[in-house]
Amino acid sequence: MEILPRFTLEFTSLAINFFILTIVWILYGQLASLFRHFCSSNPVVSSTWADKYIGEPKSTVAAITDAYYRYSKKSQLFRVEDGIYVLPPSAFAEARKVHHETLSSSHAIDDTIFLNYFLGRDHADTILLPMLVKYVQKTPEYEGKGKEQILSGVIGRLVGLMFAAIDTTTMTTTHILYDLISNPRSMYVDAIKKEYQEALAKHNGVWTVLALGELKHLDSFIKESQRMHAVGLVLGARKVMPKAGYTFSSSPESPGSETLFIPAGARVTMPLQGVHFDPQLYTDPEKFNGFRFADDPVPSSQPSDKFMSFGHGRHACPGRNLALVVLKLIVIEFLTNYEYKEIERPADMIFGTARMPNFRAKVSIRRVRD
Repeated sequence: MEILPRFTLEFTSLAINFFILTIVWILYGQLASLFRHFCSSNPVVSSTWADKYIGEPKSTVAAITDAYYRYSKKSQLFRVEDGIYVLPPSAFAEARKVHHETLSSSHAIDDTIFLNYFLGRDHADTILLPMLVKYVQKTPEYEGKGKEQILSGVIGRLVGLMFAAIDTTTMTTTHILYDLISNPRSMYVDAIKKEYQEALAKHNGVWTVLALGELKHLDSFIKESQRMHAVGLVLGARKVMPKAGYTFSSSPESPGSETLFIPAGARVTMPLQGVHFDPQLYTDPEKFNGFRFADDPVPSSQPSDKFMSFGHGRHACPGRNLALVVLKLIVIEFLTNYEYKEIERPADMIFGTARMPNFRAKVSIRRVRD
């Protein structure tokens, strides 16, 4: 008869201790963030526990946008969290040219794949698994490890690869569909359908890369959706590899800009949110204009200092051309074989510096009935 009360008492004590530890951990995170804010030579956009896990839609966007105008536009650095520096536009040109062994995209994200292996440098074979095995074996943490540990490392990198390929494409597709069904058909859908029907007839009813490349209105619509709903508020991470750190020189294009020093091991990234909504770069940047890029000779697959949804510089997304083919075919399938009810555009969800489509939105879609 004493077992149940004793168990209840012990469980209650454990729950109280866990609650106290949780509160202490949260307070520590808040205080640490505050300490970094006052002690850092570069301003810090808050990266507290609440910012990362509650996901308030406006606060993080507003903070990073404000930092872009206060610091980036003045050729100054700011940080979004410990060890991650956001480069101003004045440093973009140099960042594009720096060798990957100095600013490494591979090391910028822990437990991911070296892009060098996909670029064919110093490798005769192009088979994915052997490349991954070789990479894992050469990684210091796996040196001298057995087959089970090596297998675990390979699986982790495969999961990372699948996540990068599938997750981003899925989110981008969702954003595009939200933009399609939240605007009147006469505004975008009719023109897009007319364009792809003519292109398909011209190419004998077969979709080829050439045929898809002729869809200027669809290409523009996808690019505008990516501009307004990119997968992150900052993007294009690079890790500083030299032990002495790296110094960005002052930019001749930005008079008065100063040299920017980044310590070893720190990561740098681009202020995508600020750039994509900069009124000096885009007319009415807060307004969705699906055909904004219809007459733009630069394809949506080409990153630039104005458009960074696919990354930037040497290590822009290597699968972006394939991704655009997939996105276009999905939109064509959707508009050809499905009907929908127009809705109000669901607000994006923001978690830390990640932007995601609204998972709670409800839409009415069904296959066209014969």
